[in-house]
Amino acid sequence: MFLSGLIFLPLLFALIVLLSPNTKFTKILTLVFTLLEFVFSLVLFVIFDPTSANLQLVERHNWISSVGIQYFLGIDGISF
Repeated sequence: MFLSGLIFLPLLFALIVLLSPNTKFTKILTLVFTLLEFVFSLVLFVIFDPTSANLQLVERHNWISSVGIQYFLGIDGISF
């Protein structure tokens, strides 16, 4: 969940900021969304185990099961 959040939340935030009519409100939204993304990255930093060489925080979901396509996301030490 955290890796997908780090990837897809900025896209959602960008859409919300794009649709906001007020400039001052846009600045506040941008700050809130940036801080939320930072908190997600801090949680990832706390959860990650640097002593393991395996993929961590793995997310695997069938996407198009008839063709065998999956949504697979994980992080290792180099990616981290």
